[in-house]
Amino acid sequence: MSGTSMATPFGAGLACLILELMRREGSAVMTGRDAIVQFIQKVSRDAGSPGHDPHFGHGIPVAEDIIEHLAQDDLKWI
Repeated sequence: MSGTSMATPFGAGLACLILELMRREGSAVMTGRDAIVQFIQKVSRDAGSPGHDPHFGHGIPVAEDIIEHLAQDDLKWI
């Protein structure tokens, strides 16, 4: 119950929840993999070695940061 076997479904589920929340709130919906990756990078807390690393990727997504970014409705960078 660790590694990519657990990280992959968690990441996919997180992306789906973010998109659903954006649709419900009437925000511009992210399109494409790169936009979702950029968003996850912005709302993740770095873990392990600084920057991207093989154990933690871009870090651990923080729910409060996700909600804050979506509530600001300032997603023009997507």
